[in-house]
Amino acid sequence: MLSESSMLLMVPLAFALSCLLVKWVRQHIAHTNEQAQQPALTSIRLLGNMLNHIRAHRDLCTGDIEDQAAQTVKIGLIQKDIASSIEKISTITDAINRDERWIGMVEHWQRLSVHYPNLELESSVAQHNRLLSNLLRIIEERALDYGFDSLVDEISVLDKSWDSLLSLADHINQAHALGRHAVASGLDLLAHKLRLGYLKRNMQNSLQPGHLSPVIESALRPPVEAFMACIDELLVDPPPPIVSTRYFRLANEATDVLHAQFVQQVERLQQAIALLAEEPEL
Repeated sequence: MLSESSMLLMVPLAFALSCLLVKWVRQHIAHTNEQAQQPALTSIRLLGNMLNHIRAHRDLCTGDIEDQAAQTVKIGLIQKDIASSIEKISTITDAINRDERWIGMVEHWQRLSVHYPNLELESSVAQHNRLLSNLLRIIEERALDYGFDSLVDEISVLDKSWDSLLSLADHINQAHALGRHAVASGLDLLAHKLRLGYLKRNMQNSLQPGHLSPVIESALRPPVEAFMACIDELLVDPPPPIVSTRYFRLANEATDVLHAQFVQQVERLQQAIALLAEEPEL
C-alpha cells in the first residue's frame, strides 16, 4: 500500500494532470471550432465582396457614360469577380446550394449579367436593387447559421436604412427616366403626371423619421427635397415643358449623395465581416 506521504504527493500531481487535461480539451475544442468556422468566415467575406461588386456593377450600368469602351472593360472585370465568388461560395459551403434564396439570386444575376445592356434605366436599377436586398438577406441568414452574433447585430442596424436607401434610389431613377423620356419625345410630362406624383410621394415617405438613420437622413434630405421641389413645379395643370438641365442636375445630385451613403453602408458591413476573425472563440 502507498504510504500517507506518497498519497499526499499524488494529490497535487493529479491536480496538475487534470489541469493539463482540461487545457488540452479546451485547446482541442477551440481548434475544432476554428476549423469549423473558417469556411463560414471565408464564405461570408466572399458574400460581402459580392455585395460590393454588384453595387459597383449597378452604378456603372446606370450612371452617365463618358467612355463606353472603358466602362465595358470595368463591367467585364466586375462580372468575372462575381462569377468567381459564386463558384467559390458554392464549393466552400455545399449547403448553400440547396438554399432557394441563393439559387434564385444566382439565376437572377446570371440573367442580368447577360441582358443588362438592353435594359432601361428604371429596370436596371430595380433589378440590381433586388439583388442587393436578397444578398443582404443571405448574409444575414449565414451569420445566424454560423452564430456570428456581432454581424447579425450590425445587419439589424443597417436594416433600418438599407431598404429605404434602395427604395429611394429606385424612385429617383424612375423619375429621372420619365424626364429622359419626356425630353426625348419632345412632350411635356402630362402623360406621366400621376406616375411622377406617385414617385414624389414615395420619396417623401422614405425621408420620414425612422426610415433612415439620422446621419443618413440629414445628408440626403437637402438634395432629395430640392429634386422634389422641382417635381412639384411640373405637377401643375397643364405641366410646363421640362427644363432638362435643372431637372437632371438635381436628380443627379440627389443620386450622387444617395450612392455615397450606400457605399458607406456596404463598407460598414465589410468592416463588420473583417472583424469576425478577431472574435474570441467560445
